Amino acid sequence: MNQPRPKIPPKHCCSEVIPENSARSFSGPAALVKKALRDKLIPRGSSVLEVGAGCLRNSNFLQRKGYRVSVIELEAVARRYRREYSRFLEIGGKLLSSWPPPQSFDVVVSTFTLETICMKGERNEHLNRLVQSVRTGGHILIGVRGPKDVKTSVGKGRKCGDGYITPLKTFIKPFTVGEISNQLEIRGTRITKLYGGARQNAPKIIEIVAKKT
Repeated sequence: MNQPRPKIPPKHCCSEVIPENSARSFSGPAALVKKALRDKLIPRGSSVLEVGAGCLRNSNFLQRKGYRVSVIELEAVARRYRREYSRFLEIGGKLLSSWPPPQSFDVVVSTFTLETICMKGERNEHLNRLVQSVRTGGHILIGVRGPKDVKTSVGKGRKCGDGYITPLKTFIKPFTVGEISNQLEIRGTRITKLYGGARQNAPKIIEIVAKKT
């Protein structure tokens, strides 16, 4: 008697994503970091953690301003920008191999990283860790892409979960202002500044500064 073949669950589309492909080269820091510095939301002497540092555009900028900066990044991305990371480390920067203990930093920065994480559970964990890493009273700077900036929905990408897989095998999930604000507030933070599309719920770029309460 023939035994029925076991059913093999279909491979999730997230398995196609190559996370390091999301890293890009930039010549200057994200606008959010410059605005937060201008508005004194990154006090002098602060210890700063950047998660998803990419080519180190934000970390290098803050390091030149005199801040103590540590970063978390994928090994493949750090290898791609080996020269930049070597210089960063030589002048006192730190590359962490894992998340730090809770309340280790005064400021945590994450620009255009959250929306590249394909699995919703991993995005939630990413947000949890960001909030846990900053000290009470410290600030979290988050930049994400909004619906008007995500072009994959008009034929340049393929639907996957609540976002899209791009031709470069990266993932992108657009956020609304209400969605990202709510996610931060339920984790014990209070929105301090909302830059970018502050008057729209679905802008091109969302730039938020939240204070841990």
